Amino acid sequence: MIGDLLHQHIAIQVALAILAVKAIIWVVALALGTSGGVLAPLLMLGAGLGTVLGVILPGHDAALWPLVCMAATLGATLGAPLTAIVFAFGLTQDANALLPLLAATLVAHSFATVVMKRSIMTEKIARRGYHIYREYGVDPLERHHVDEVMTRDVQTIDTATPLSEVLAKHFGPQQTHRAYPVLRDGVLVGMRDRASLGTLITASTVQEAGVSIGDALQRQQSGAPAFAVPGEPAGWPRRASRCMSWSACRWSPARSR
Repeated sequence: MIGDLLHQHIAIQVALAILAVKAIIWVVALALGTSGGVLAPLLMLGAGLGTVLGVILPGHDAALWPLVCMAATLGATLGAPLTAIVFAFGLTQDANALLPLLAATLVAHSFATVVMKRSIMTEKIARRGYHIYREYGVDPLERHHVDEVMTRDVQTIDTATPLSEVLAKHFGPQQTHRAYPVLRDGVLVGMRDRASLGTLITASTVQEAGVSIGDALQRQQSGAPAFAVPGEPAGWPRRASRCMSWSACRWSPARSR
């Protein structure tokens, strides 16, 4: 079947029907977790897609697009672009197809890398709780879970505490942590370290004995704090969309799901 698609021995209407039916069957099989292959379905879907799109895509050789789409689909889905290029080039040994294969496969792989966190080969492993490293430079924090590096003996600051007392008690010579959670009636409202407190304190607020850290936080608070979950890799909270900048996620409070 794959060879017939590559050599244009199947009509476009039949190729379209094969593409639709094969995609539905494969998606259902993956969703149900039944045993089934990945390589052959990807090759057939890619070749079928190229056969259908080859009518409208430019080029003098209509048989080129099934090969290009097959390699692009395989490389993007499996996360192995070089393997897909060598595999497709080995089928035809046509040097004229090498440049389109390189371009299409690399573009498809780049798009899949941005859209998908993991490849289809590692998704089930990741769902079992094992983080799969795909990055060229791995963040050391992603090698450990949050519950392995988090501080369990937590010292908190109440929002009613005056700023002068917070500085003297928590950020003086007896400082034990780099940052402290600020609570209002037992509810977390933010995380503050010495650097962030420096932006809250002005000459006037220091002189005002009644100004508390809660009052100062209300003037600066921009949103809810970003939480980390004990079971996730320690590097994820700062990479998540809820963290708009690195400075907002230097200190992430951890909570259970």
